[in-house]
Amino acid sequence: KQRTEAQANKLKFCYLQRYAPPEVHAALGELSQRKKTRDDFYATVPTVMVMRDSPTRRETFLLKRGAYDNPGDKVTPGVPGAALLGAGVRQAGETPGTDRARYRRRATMGRATV
Repeated sequence: KQRTEAQANKLKFCYLQRYAPPEVHAALGELSQRKKTRDDFYATVPTVMVMRDSPTRRETFLLKRGAYDNPGDKVTPGVPGAALLGAGVRQAGETPGTDRARYRRRATMGRATV
């Protein structure tokens, strides 16, 4: 018959407690002590709250040099139109990612040819 995981663990612990050689008992005691030391150390490590994205997007503005308390023009996410260099209207079957790929390809080519 096949043993369940719980039965196998019970059999293993019984063997380790009653029939294991003294070296194994010593190793298990050392392992237990080291696990306790590790757990005590983990208890002293401070935790950090992980933030999550806000469900609503905040307004973002350009900051004028030297006047950070006086925001400039409002900006929106996306690739700047000037960076696309005449990418024009998307062709049939193109996705928004195609614009970004075209922009990256131009940016890479510019660095490679300089």
